[in-house]
Amino acid sequence: MLRGKLWIVCLAVAAWTGTATALDPDVKCESAKLKEAGKYGFCRLKAESKGVKKGEAPDFTKCDEKYSFKWQKAETNAGSGVCPSEGDEVAIQAFITQHSDDLAVALAGGALPNCPGDLATCQSDLTTCDGDLTTCTGDLSTCNGDLTTCQSDLSQAQSDLTTCEGDLTTCESDLAAAELCGNGVVDGGEDCDQGDLDGETCVTQAFAGGTLACGAGCSFDTGGCYAARFVDNADGTITDNETGLTWEKKVELGGGVNLANPHDADITYVWSGTCSILTSKRCQPTAAAAALCAANSEAGTTGCDECTGGDGTCSATSTAWTLAADLNTADFAGASDWRVPRRDELVSIVDYFDTTFFPVTDVAFHGASCGIACTDITDPACSCTQSSLYWSASSLAPSPTTAAWGVDFFFGGVSNVSKTTGRYVRVVRGGS
Repeated sequence: MLRGKLWIVCLAVAAWTGTATALDPDVKCESAKLKEAGKYGFCRLKAESKGVKKGEAPDFTKCDEKYSFKWQKAETNAGSGVCPSEGDEVAIQAFITQHSDDLAVALAGGALPNCPGDLATCQSDLTTCDGDLTTCTGDLSTCNGDLTTCQSDLSQAQSDLTTCEGDLTTCESDLAAAELCGNGVVDGGEDCDQGDLDGETCVTQAFAGGTLACGAGCSFDTGGCYAARFVDNADGTITDNETGLTWEKKVELGGGVNLANPHDADITYVWSGTCSILTSKRCQPTAAAAALCAANSEAGTTGCDECTGGDGTCSATSTAWTLAADLNTADFAGASDWRVPRRDELVSIVDYFDTTFFPVTDVAFHGASCGIACTDITDPACSCTQSSLYWSASSLAPSPTTAAWGVDFFFGGVSNVSKTTGRYVRVVRGGS
């Protein structure tokens, strides 16, 4: 009972060493079992550690399942009669469980197996035996036999004590290594350590993108990773997990202009109109559009004002900004902060790697069902984009009165055009 009490991490270290040379089947089987025994002991202690942190009973389910699968696989791969030991899965598992439990009890403040106490008991037996030798002078042969037995027990106890002390020293060393989590360096058995992710990212962890972090126990925290960059929210909007922007969906492409549907991909808008009397002044037709333009336009607010006084009336009845203002009034998709996107935001949804299909954007913005019958903005496959220029909120700095920037989804280019020219609009909200 005393031998090998604290051997678990030793097995793990032994199982991880060796060179990549061709091995005989029996050696390969023995090596595989040693490796899995070490991993099982480590897994149980790791589960104990997590249980302590969370204040709950440890869960060994995954440890048990993986150990059983790997153990049986080692014997199966070797073939019948090849492994030095066979059919010992349950016995070895019980052995590892007992010793890992003993270690957990000791680290929780309990006592380690009392090898010195056993030695003291045996030494006491030896004293008693010596007394019997003096007393049993009439049966010297029997007493000598008892002495021999007692001395043998003492020798075994001393041997067990030596082994136990050696195991304790090794285990203490391994435990010190295991406690390195938090030193900022990825050590053996750790996925990461603080800011050191060992070169790993969300992408290497089989996600589409996001921010990988180092979590408790120096294991990866993938909570900041996402499975897909663009997600259709089934409410007429598309979220970009990379930028945090939420975009309006467009539908019903190619069937002519349907003014009753503000999300019709065929509708064009001017950036601003012109006052009928003061024709040099660019204008917005409504107070809501003017306020939204003034708050969100880039490179100046020229073209954001209404026509006032002797300016006359605005030539435009609808602009890119009235679309956003109307959607805010309608509380589209439960939000009232829609706006015309900046030039860089619009560029962010161009797919410059798409060289064979137009428009050059992700399938989330132009689905397989796009067409005249594509009118359901809640259907992820029903999403449309014109292979043409879309307005941005960014005026052309050298000529903010007359021109603004747009992004062309036919080839992904950026160009500036007259603010009074009809172009397409896709509004946006959020972002950073």
